[in-house]
Amino acid sequence: WNSMVDYGESGSFQENYSDVIGESVENFTRGSNDWIFGGDENSGGPYRDLADPPRLSAAGFPPSPDRYYHENFYCGTENHGGMHINANILNKAAYLTSQGGSFNGCQIAGIGLDKMQQIWHRAVTVYFSTTETFNQGYAAFIQACNDLYSEDDCAELTKALQAVELDQPGRCSGIPGVPATCADGCPEDPN
Repeated sequence: WNSMVDYGESGSFQENYSDVIGESVENFTRGSNDWIFGGDENSGGPYRDLADPPRLSAAGFPPSPDRYYHENFYCGTENHGGMHINANILNKAAYLTSQGGSFNGCQIAGIGLDKMQQIWHRAVTVYFSTTETFNQGYAAFIQACNDLYSEDDCAELTKALQAVELDQPGRCSGIPGVPATCADGCPEDPN
């Protein structure tokens, strides 16, 4: 994963993977984790809220996005093509995969931190390319899950990825978004 391009969506995957590993280490060393990156106020944080990305903003940017069509998804060249900002979409997917919840019209049953971390690790180390896009990552995460876990676990992962709209073209594509694929027909306000 160190060979991924440190820019744009592939850079967002690097940031997200670092956040996921950080949460796993925090859980291992403390017995629990808080889903906050840089939560130690002595370090100037918190910087990212993996459970609720719009709660925080990165480096003077608007609140972070939590889905691919969120109004704050960054399409410009600053911040290494938005890699730190847009990583929060992947962070939300990781949180939903692990913990579950209701988001963007979807109901997800979490599969736990350990399984989520193993899926992320396998996707990053086996399937990701150096210029991974969110849409490619969608397929890679599902393939990694299929390699490791049950159909039921992978169905919950897929719903988490669809809830954050990784299976759609995204805000910068210019193609209008549609309700999340996993939505139950009564989409809620995603904000």
